[in-house]
Amino acid sequence: MSDENKTLLRCYVDEVWHKRNLGALRELMSPALLDPADKEYVRGPAWARRFHRAYREAFPDADVTVEDQL
Repeated sequence: MSDENKTLLRCYVDEVWHKRNLGALRELMSPALLDPADKEYVRGPAWARRFHRAYREAFPDADVTVEDQL
């Protein structure tokens, strides 16, 4: 993983998971991000916002910790 990608991942975890700033997804994700399992399915910022809202509703106390980045 490049240093740029490591920084991007840390920013994502900090802004979206820790600060719950879903607006940051517009800056962190491509609007044309494709699902790796289904190249026809777009999973951009709008999908990610829905995912995070549903996840937080189901698991309000969930936390994310990055222990290692390779």
